Amino acid sequence: MKPLQILVLSSHAKMLKIILRALNKSEYWEAVGTKNFQEGIQEFQKNKIDIILFGIGVTPETASKATSEFQKSNPNLKTVWHYGGGTGLLFNEIYTVLNN
Repeated sequence: MKPLQILVLSSHAKMLKIILRALNKSEYWEAVGTKNFQEGIQEFQKNKIDIILFGIGVTPETASKATSEFQKSNPNLKTVWHYGGGTGLLFNEIYTVLNN
């Protein structure tokens, strides 16, 4: 089974690094991360992204703009918000979105 491609957007560099490390430990996911929407566009164009994970520092306006823009290319795109709380919570947030 091909791993799900996850794009993580977070302006908090330390949290971005932690999230990417946690996600990329799973054989089921491959994650890339960016600190802003413009970098996110570049990553989205390079990869077939299945999930966008919005982290600390992303405003609701930026998330809405990113979701609208990226869903033009992938209408099945899923979105997740994660503000911290550990890897168990992170994984659960992703699984919840995948199962809905």
